[in-house]
Amino acid sequence: MYNRVLRKIKPNKVESRIVDLRVKRFLHLLNKNLKNAEAFIGGSFAKNTWLRGNHDIDVFVLYDNNDNISFKLEKVLNKCFENVKRVHGSRDYFQIRKWGLDFEIVPVFKIIKSEDAKNVTDVSILHAQWVIANTNDKLVDDIRLVKQFCKANRLYGAETFIKGFSGYVLEILIIYYDGFEELVKAACKWKKGDVINIMNYKINLNKEKWSPLIVIDPVQKDRNAAAALSEEKFEVFIDLCKKFVKKKSVNYFINKKVNVKGHDVILEFKSLEGFKDVVGTKALKVFEFIKEKLDLEFGVKDASWYYDEGLMYFDVKKKNIDSYKKHLGPFVKDKIHADKFKEKYSKVFVIGERLYTNINVEHNNYLDYIKHLIGLEYVKSRIKSINRKIYK
Repeated sequence: MYNRVLRKIKPNKVESRIVDLRVKRFLHLLNKNLKNAEAFIGGSFAKNTWLRGNHDIDVFVLYDNNDNISFKLEKVLNKCFENVKRVHGSRDYFQIRKWGLDFEIVPVFKIIKSEDAKNVTDVSILHAQWVIANTNDKLVDDIRLVKQFCKANRLYGAETFIKGFSGYVLEILIIYYDGFEELVKAACKWKKGDVINIMNYKINLNKEKWSPLIVIDPVQKDRNAAAALSEEKFEVFIDLCKKFVKKKSVNYFINKKVNVKGHDVILEFKSLEGFKDVVGTKALKVFEFIKEKLDLEFGVKDASWYYDEGLMYFDVKKKNIDSYKKHLGPFVKDKIHADKFKEKYSKVFVIGERLYTNINVEHNNYLDYIKHLIGLEYVKSRIKSINRKIYK
Protein backbone atom coordinates (compact mmCIF):
# COMPACT_ATOMS: atom_id res chain seq x y z
CA MET A 1 0.00 0.00 0.00
CA TYR A 2 2.77 2.45 0.93
CA ASN A 3 4.53 1.78 -2.36
CA ARG A 4 1.31 2.58 -4.23
CA VAL A 5 1.08 5.89 -2.38
CA LEU A 6 4.76 6.70 -2.95
CA ARG A 7 4.41 6.08 -6.68
CA LYS A 8 1.90 8.94 -6.73
CA ILE A 9 3.59 11.40 -4.36
CA LYS A 10 7.33 10.80 -4.85
CA PRO A 11 9.02 12.77 -7.66
CA ASN A 12 10.00 10.43 -10.50
CA LYS A 13 13.44 10.43 -12.11
CA VAL A 14 12.44 12.77 -14.94
CA GLU A 15 10.88 15.38 -12.64
CA SER A 16 13.80 15.13 -10.19
CA ARG A 17 16.36 15.59 -12.94
CA ILE A 18 14.59 18.59 -14.48
CA VAL A 19 14.06 20.35 -11.15
CA ASP A 20 17.62 19.57 -10.03
CA LEU A 21 19.10 21.07 -13.19
CA ARG A 22 17.01 24.24 -12.89
CA VAL A 23 17.87 24.66 -9.20
CA LYS A 24 21.60 24.25 -9.94
CA ARG A 25 21.30 26.79 -12.76
CA PHE A 26 19.58 29.26 -10.43
CA LEU A 27 22.23 28.79 -7.74
CA HIS A 28 25.08 29.19 -10.22
CA LEU A 29 23.66 32.45 -11.56
CA LEU A 30 23.09 33.81 -8.06
CA ASN A 31 26.43 32.75 -6.59
CA LYS A 32 28.29 34.18 -9.56
CA ASN A 33 27.01 37.64 -8.60
CA LEU A 34 27.20 37.41 -4.80
CA LYS A 35 30.05 39.06 -2.90
CA ASN A 36 31.06 37.90 0.58
CA ALA A 37 28.06 35.56 0.65
CA GLU A 38 27.04 32.14 -0.63
CA ALA A 39 23.70 30.66 -1.61
CA PHE A 40 22.61 27.18 -0.51
CA ILE A 41 19.47 25.12 -1.01
CA GLY A 42 17.44 24.44 2.13
CA GLY A 43 13.97 23.18 2.99
CA SER A 44 12.43 19.95 1.72
CA PHE A 45 14.39 20.01 -1.56
CA ALA A 46 17.72 19.93 0.29
CA LYS A 47 16.41 17.19 2.59
CA ASN A 48 14.97 15.19 -0.34
CA THR A 49 11.57 15.12 1.37
CA TRP A 50 9.66 17.14 -1.27
CA LEU A 51 6.48 15.87 -2.88
CA ARG A 52 5.75 15.45 -6.58
CA GLY A 53 4.58 18.67 -8.22
CA ASN A 54 5.62 20.78 -5.22
CA HIS A 55 8.25 23.08 -6.69
CA ASP A 56 8.72 25.58 -3.87
CA ILE A 57 12.47 25.91 -3.48
CA ASP A 58 14.03 27.49 -0.37
CA VAL A 59 17.33 29.26 -1.00
CA PHE A 60 19.39 30.56 1.91
CA VAL A 61 22.04 33.19 1.26
CA LEU A 62 24.64 33.10 4.02
CA TYR A 63 26.36 36.31 5.10
CA ASP A 64 29.26 36.63 7.54
CA ASN A 65 27.68 39.70 9.15
CA ASN A 66 24.13 40.87 9.80
CA ASP A 67 24.36 44.39 8.34
CA ASN A 68 21.48 45.24 5.97
CA ILE A 69 21.61 41.80 4.38
CA SER A 70 18.09 42.06 2.93
CA PHE A 71 19.07 45.22 1.04
CA LYS A 72 22.36 43.69 -0.11
CA LEU A 73 20.59 40.61 -1.42
CA GLU A 74 17.86 42.63 -3.14
CA LYS A 75 20.44 44.50 -5.25
CA VAL A 76 21.98 41.24 -6.45
CA LEU A 77 18.63 39.61 -7.19
CA ASN A 78 17.41 42.60 -9.22
CA LYS A 79 20.61 42.40 -11.23
CA CYS A 80 20.23 38.66 -11.95
CA PHE A 81 16.47 38.16 -12.27
CA GLU A 82 13.23 39.85 -13.29
CA ASN A 83 10.08 40.34 -11.22
CA VAL A 84 11.76 40.04 -7.83
CA LYS A 85 9.14 40.30 -5.10
CA ARG A 86 10.13 41.52 -1.65
CA VAL A 87 8.17 40.03 1.26
CA HIS A 88 8.17 41.75 4.64
CA GLY A 89 8.82 39.60 7.70
CA SER A 90 11.00 39.47 10.79
CA ARG A 91 13.71 39.87 8.17
CA ASP A 92 12.64 40.67 4.61
CA TYR A 93 13.10 37.92 2.05
CA PHE A 94 12.32 37.50 -1.67
CA GLN A 95 10.25 35.46 -4.07
CA ILE A 96 11.05 34.73 -7.71
CA ARG A 97 9.23 32.50 -10.19
CA LYS A 98 11.74 31.16 -12.69
CA TRP A 99 11.63 28.23 -15.15
CA GLY A 100 8.40 26.93 -13.62
CA LEU A 101 9.80 26.90 -10.08
CA ASP A 102 8.93 29.14 -7.13
CA PHE A 103 12.09 30.26 -5.37
CA GLU A 104 12.02 31.78 -1.90
CA ILE A 105 15.36 33.47 -1.24
CA VAL A 106 16.13 34.18 2.41
CA PRO A 107 19.15 36.16 3.64
CA VAL A 108 20.62 34.61 6.79
CA PHE A 109 23.49 35.28 9.14
CA LYS A 110 26.02 32.45 8.96
CA ILE A 111 26.01 30.54 12.26
CA ILE A 112 27.44 27.30 13.62
CA LYS A 113 25.12 26.95 16.61
CA SER A 114 21.61 28.28 17.22
CA GLU A 115 22.68 30.54 20.10
CA ASP A 116 24.52 32.73 17.57
CA ALA A 117 21.36 33.47 15.57
CA LYS A 118 20.40 37.13 15.08
CA ASN A 119 17.00 36.19 13.65
CA VAL A 120 14.76 33.11 13.75
CA THR A 121 15.46 32.45 10.05
CA ASP A 122 19.19 32.04 10.74
CA VAL A 123 18.54 28.64 12.33
CA SER A 124 16.73 27.24 9.27
CA ILE A 125 19.86 25.91 7.60
CA LEU A 126 20.76 24.04 10.81
CA HIS A 127 17.35 22.35 10.61
CA ALA A 128 18.14 21.09 7.12
CA GLN A 129 21.59 19.89 8.14
CA TRP A 130 20.19 17.97 11.12
CA VAL A 131 17.48 16.23 9.06
CA ILE A 132 19.95 15.27 6.32
CA ALA A 133 22.35 13.82 8.91
CA ASN A 134 19.60 11.74 10.56
CA THR A 135 17.68 10.27 7.63
CA ASN A 136 18.15 7.51 5.08
CA ASP A 137 16.28 6.47 1.93
CA LYS A 138 13.52 4.74 3.92
CA LEU A 139 12.98 7.62 6.34
CA VAL A 140 12.78 10.29 3.63
CA ASP A 141 10.03 8.24 1.96
CA ASP A 142 8.28 7.88 5.32
CA ILE A 143 8.49 11.66 5.72
CA ARG A 144 6.78 11.98 2.35
CA LEU A 145 4.06 9.61 3.56
CA VAL A 146 3.32 11.56 6.73
CA LYS A 147 3.40 14.88 4.88
CA GLN A 148 0.83 13.60 2.38
CA PHE A 149 -1.20 12.02 5.22
CA CYS A 150 -1.42 15.46 6.85
CA LYS A 151 -1.95 17.39 3.60
CA ALA A 152 -4.82 15.13 2.54
CA ASN A 153 -6.53 15.68 5.89
CA ARG A 154 -5.84 19.45 6.15
CA LEU A 155 -3.39 19.15 9.03
CA TYR A 156 -0.25 20.35 7.26
CA GLY A 157 1.20 23.78 7.91
CA ALA A 158 2.26 25.74 10.98
CA GLU A 159 0.90 29.05 9.72
CA THR A 160 -1.24 31.01 12.18
CA PHE A 161 -4.40 30.38 10.16
CA ILE A 162 -3.77 26.61 9.93
CA LYS A 163 -2.11 25.71 13.28
CA GLY A 164 -1.14 22.27 12.06
CA PHE A 165 2.09 20.28 11.74
CA SER A 166 5.04 21.93 10.01
CA GLY A 167 7.22 19.89 7.67
CA TYR A 168 10.10 20.15 10.13
CA VAL A 169 8.00 18.82 13.03
CA LEU A 170 6.90 15.85 10.92
CA GLU A 171 10.54 15.18 9.98
CA ILE A 172 11.55 15.19 13.66
CA LEU A 173 8.68 12.82 14.52
CA ILE A 174 9.58 10.35 11.77
CA ILE A 175 13.21 10.33 12.87
CA TYR A 176 12.22 10.00 16.56
CA TYR A 177 9.88 7.05 15.97
CA ASP A 178 11.97 5.60 13.12
CA GLY A 179 9.22 5.40 10.53
CA PHE A 180 5.70 6.33 9.45
CA GLU A 181 3.89 3.28 10.78
CA GLU A 182 5.73 3.53 14.10
CA LEU A 183 4.72 7.21 14.38
CA VAL A 184 1.06 6.49 13.63
CA LYS A 185 0.90 3.69 16.23
CA ALA A 186 2.58 5.88 18.85
CA ALA A 187 0.27 8.82 18.09
CA CYS A 188 -2.76 6.69 18.99
CA LYS A 189 -1.53 6.84 22.61
CA TRP A 190 -0.56 10.52 22.69
CA LYS A 191 -1.94 12.63 25.51
CA LYS A 192 -2.10 16.39 25.77
CA GLY A 193 1.22 17.68 27.13
CA ASP A 194 3.37 14.81 25.82
CA VAL A 195 6.98 15.80 25.12
CA ILE A 196 9.16 14.61 22.24
CA ASN A 197 12.76 15.34 23.22
CA ILE A 198 14.95 13.50 20.74
CA MET A 199 18.21 14.98 22.08
CA ASN A 200 17.25 14.51 25.74
CA TYR A 201 17.83 18.18 26.51
CA LYS A 202 17.06 19.58 29.91
CA ILE A 203 13.75 21.32 29.21
CA ASN A 204 13.24 24.93 30.26
CA LEU A 205 10.32 26.23 28.20
CA ASN A 206 8.31 29.35 28.94
CA LYS A 207 4.56 28.76 29.32
CA GLU A 208 3.79 30.68 26.12
CA LYS A 209 5.78 28.06 24.19
CA TRP A 210 3.64 25.15 25.40
CA SER A 211 1.31 23.33 23.00
CA PRO A 212 -0.73 20.09 23.09
CA LEU A 213 2.34 18.24 21.81
CA ILE A 214 5.75 19.63 22.74
CA VAL A 215 8.52 18.83 20.26
CA ILE A 216 11.89 20.11 21.43
CA ASP A 217 13.90 21.41 18.48
CA PRO A 218 17.00 19.19 18.23
CA VAL A 219 19.17 22.16 17.20
CA GLN A 220 17.59 24.74 19.53
CA LYS A 221 16.87 23.33 22.98
CA ASP A 222 14.81 26.30 24.21
CA ARG A 223 12.37 26.07 21.28
CA ASN A 224 9.18 24.05 20.94
CA ALA A 225 9.08 23.28 17.21
CA ALA A 226 5.36 22.42 17.52
CA ALA A 227 4.38 25.64 19.31
CA ALA A 228 1.91 26.53 16.53
CA LEU A 229 -0.03 23.27 16.79
CA SER A 230 -3.62 23.76 17.98
CA GLU A 231 -5.48 21.37 20.25
CA GLU A 232 -8.05 20.80 17.51
CA LYS A 233 -5.46 19.68 14.92
CA PHE A 234 -3.68 17.59 17.58
CA GLU A 235 -6.91 15.72 18.40
CA VAL A 236 -7.84 15.27 14.73
CA PHE A 237 -4.41 13.75 14.01
CA ILE A 238 -4.75 11.27 16.89
CA ASP A 239 -8.25 10.30 15.76
CA LEU A 240 -7.07 9.78 12.17
CA CYS A 241 -4.17 7.62 13.34
CA LYS A 242 -6.54 5.43 15.37
CA LYS A 243 -8.80 4.95 12.33
CA PHE A 244 -5.85 4.28 10.05
CA VAL A 245 -4.35 1.65 12.39
CA LYS A 246 -7.74 -0.04 12.63
CA LYS A 247 -8.23 -0.15 8.85
CA LYS A 248 -5.40 0.96 6.57
CA SER A 249 -6.43 2.55 3.29
CA VAL A 250 -4.87 4.66 0.52
CA ASN A 251 -7.87 6.99 0.94
CA TYR A 252 -6.10 8.61 3.90
CA PHE A 253 -3.45 9.89 1.47
CA ILE A 254 -5.77 11.22 -1.24
CA ASN A 255 -6.47 14.96 -1.38
CA LYS A 256 -10.20 15.41 -0.94
CA LYS A 257 -12.01 17.80 -3.23
CA VAL A 258 -13.98 20.35 -1.25
CA ASN A 259 -17.71 19.99 -1.74
CA VAL A 260 -19.60 22.88 -0.21
CA LYS A 261 -22.81 22.44 -2.19
CA GLY A 262 -26.02 22.50 -0.22
CA HIS A 263 -25.01 25.14 2.30
CA ASP A 264 -27.05 28.30 2.87
CA VAL A 265 -24.34 30.64 1.65
CA ILE A 266 -21.00 29.97 -0.02
CA LEU A 267 -18.41 32.69 -0.45
CA GLU A 268 -15.51 32.55 -2.87
CA PHE A 269 -12.49 34.64 -1.91
CA LYS A 270 -8.97 35.56 -2.96
CA SER A 271 -6.47 36.52 -0.31
CA LEU A 272 -4.13 39.48 -0.57
CA GLU A 273 -0.64 39.00 -2.00
CA GLY A 274 2.24 38.66 0.41
CA PHE A 275 3.66 36.45 3.14
CA LYS A 276 1.28 33.48 3.38
CA ASP A 277 1.06 33.52 7.17
CA VAL A 278 0.10 37.21 7.18
CA VAL A 279 -2.44 37.21 4.33
CA GLY A 280 -3.88 33.87 5.48
CA THR A 281 -4.44 35.24 8.97
CA LYS A 282 -6.21 38.29 7.51
CA ALA A 283 -8.48 35.99 5.49
CA LEU A 284 -9.22 33.97 8.64
CA LYS A 285 -10.19 37.18 10.46
CA VAL A 286 -12.67 37.92 7.66
CA PHE A 287 -14.23 34.47 8.05
CA GLU A 288 -14.48 34.90 11.84
CA PHE A 289 -15.91 38.42 11.46
CA ILE A 290 -18.67 37.28 9.08
CA LYS A 291 -19.45 34.26 11.25
CA GLU A 292 -19.72 36.37 14.41
CA LYS A 293 -21.91 39.07 12.83
CA LEU A 294 -24.13 36.51 11.11
CA ASP A 295 -24.54 34.55 14.33
CA LEU A 296 -25.65 37.66 16.24
CA GLU A 297 -28.47 38.38 13.80
CA PHE A 298 -29.52 35.07 12.23
CA GLY A 299 -27.72 32.37 14.27
CA VAL A 300 -25.09 30.08 12.74
CA LYS A 301 -25.57 26.30 12.78
CA ASP A 302 -22.38 25.44 10.94
CA ALA A 303 -19.53 27.26 9.22
CA SER A 304 -16.11 26.44 7.83
CA TRP A 305 -13.48 27.77 5.44
CA TYR A 306 -10.87 26.34 3.08
CA TYR A 307 -7.96 28.66 2.45
CA ASP A 308 -6.29 26.80 -0.43
CA GLU A 309 -9.58 26.48 -2.32
CA GLY A 310 -10.66 30.05 -1.48
CA LEU A 311 -14.05 28.99 -0.13
CA MET A 312 -16.05 29.54 3.05
CA TYR A 313 -19.60 28.51 3.89
CA PHE A 314 -22.26 29.32 6.49
CA ASP A 315 -25.49 27.60 7.51
CA VAL A 316 -27.92 29.84 9.39
CA LYS A 317 -30.65 29.06 11.92
CA LYS A 318 -33.03 31.72 10.53
CA LYS A 319 -33.11 32.99 6.97
CA ASN A 320 -35.31 35.96 7.80
CA ILE A 321 -35.77 38.04 10.95
CA ASP A 322 -38.26 40.74 11.98
CA SER A 323 -37.97 44.06 10.22
CA TYR A 324 -37.49 45.76 13.59
CA LYS A 325 -35.89 44.88 16.93
CA LYS A 326 -35.97 46.16 20.49
CA HIS A 327 -33.28 48.65 21.34
CA LEU A 328 -32.29 48.91 25.01
CA GLY A 329 -32.31 52.37 26.57
CA PRO A 330 -31.35 53.81 30.00
CA PHE A 331 -33.01 53.15 33.35
CA VAL A 332 -36.31 55.04 33.86
CA LYS A 333 -34.99 56.61 37.06
CA ASP A 334 -31.95 57.99 35.21
CA LYS A 335 -33.88 61.16 34.29
CA ILE A 336 -31.13 62.97 32.34
CA HIS A 337 -30.35 60.04 30.02
CA ALA A 338 -34.02 58.99 29.89
CA ASP A 339 -35.02 62.44 28.60
CA LYS A 340 -32.29 62.37 25.95
CA PHE A 341 -33.44 58.89 24.88
CA LYS A 342 -37.05 60.15 24.54
CA GLU A 343 -35.85 63.14 22.50
CA LYS A 344 -33.95 60.87 20.13
CA TYR A 345 -36.71 58.26 19.64
CA SER A 346 -40.37 59.16 19.13
CA LYS A 347 -41.84 55.83 20.27
CA VAL A 348 -40.49 54.75 23.64
CA PHE A 349 -41.90 52.09 25.99
CA VAL A 350 -41.00 50.67 29.39
CA ILE A 351 -40.16 47.06 30.27
CA GLY A 352 -39.34 46.59 33.91
CA GLU A 353 -37.02 49.40 34.93
CA ARG A 354 -35.63 50.18 31.45
CA LEU A 355 -36.70 52.26 28.48
CA TYR A 356 -36.87 50.61 25.06
CA THR A 357 -37.66 51.55 21.51
CA ASN A 358 -38.09 49.64 18.29
CA ILE A 359 -35.55 50.30 15.56
CA ASN A 360 -35.73 49.21 11.96
CA VAL A 361 -33.54 46.33 10.83
CA GLU A 362 -31.89 47.36 7.58
CA HIS A 363 -31.13 43.80 6.45
CA ASN A 364 -33.69 41.26 7.63
CA ASN A 365 -32.80 38.58 5.04
CA TYR A 366 -29.57 36.63 5.60
CA LEU A 367 -28.39 36.99 1.98
CA ASP A 368 -28.89 40.76 2.05
CA TYR A 369 -26.96 40.87 5.31
CA ILE A 370 -24.09 38.83 3.83
CA LYS A 371 -23.94 41.24 0.89
CA HIS A 372 -23.76 44.12 3.38
CA LEU A 373 -20.99 42.45 5.43
CA ILE A 374 -18.69 41.67 2.49
CA GLY A 375 -18.98 45.28 1.38
CA LEU A 376 -17.66 46.65 4.68
CA GLU A 377 -14.23 48.25 4.85
CA TYR A 378 -13.13 45.76 7.53
CA VAL A 379 -13.56 42.93 5.01
CA LYS A 380 -12.30 44.76 1.90
CA SER A 381 -9.08 45.83 3.63
CA ARG A 382 -8.19 42.26 4.66
CA ILE A 383 -8.96 40.32 1.50
CA LYS A 384 -8.41 40.87 -2.23
CA SER A 385 -11.91 39.87 -3.31
CA ILE A 386 -14.91 38.02 -1.91
CA ASN A 387 -18.18 37.16 -3.65
CA ARG A 388 -21.14 34.89 -3.16
CA LYS A 389 -20.74 31.68 -5.16
CA ILE A 390 -23.91 30.28 -6.70
CA TYR A 391 -24.08 26.64 -7.79
CA LYS A 392 -26.45 25.75 -10.59
